[in-house]
Amino acid sequence: MDNKELHDNFIAQINNPFIPYEELKKLFMLPLPPRIGQIRCTIVRDKSGWNKFYPKYICKLSDSNKNLLVGKKKANNTTSNY
Repeated sequence: MDNKELHDNFIAQINNPFIPYEELKKLFMLPLPPRIGQIRCTIVRDKSGWNKFYPKYICKLSDSNKNLLVGKKKANNTTSNY
C-alpha cells in the first residue's frame, strides 16, 4: 500500500460511525504512524449563547467536517481548565 491509500484508509476508519469504542480510543490516543502522513484539521471556536462566557473549541477533519475532539471551558474556574 502506498501512503495515499494508508491515509485514505485511516480517514475511512475515523469516519466509520460503527467503529468499536476501544478501537476508536486507540486511533485517538496513539500517534499517527509516519507512513500515513499528516491529517489536516480545523479548530473552530464557538462563542454563541452561553458559550460566550465558556467558549467551546471543536477540532474537525478539514476534508469531511467530522468532529474529532471538543473542549469546553469549565465554569467557575479561576484558571483555564477545559
